[in-house]
Amino acid sequence: MGKQTKDILRELREKKGVSQAEVARYLGIERASYTAFESGASRPVRHMEKLAVYFGVSVDYLLGLTDVPQGRKADLDDKEKSLLYSFYKLNEAGRLALMEYADFLLSQDKYTEREKDTYA
Repeated sequence: MGKQTKDILRELREKKGVSQAEVARYLGIERASYTAFESGASRPVRHMEKLAVYFGVSVDYLLGLTDVPQGRKADLDDKEKSLLYSFYKLNEAGRLALMEYADFLLSQDKYTEREKDTYA
């Protein structure tokens, strides 16, 4: 049997070098609530997606269902994680609108840092 979520959360937090209070602040909860996740007193069911984004791992990894941490790019910075989390919170119409706006920004030279890439 794989690791338990409580152990995985503690290891990821320590590896990232952040406190329980910092993770709790990111989740918008009290530190005591996050501490309960790491102790196994409660499970972070409503926060799994946001924790996965914060730590750059998949939800399956947090649940101990896989030993492979990343289901996507592992080296996301905090701004990228925040954007990705916001994207996941949107409904389908919101996601499409955001993607259309991103395409618009990418078509404007003043908003791009690199050569134009095409993603199809």
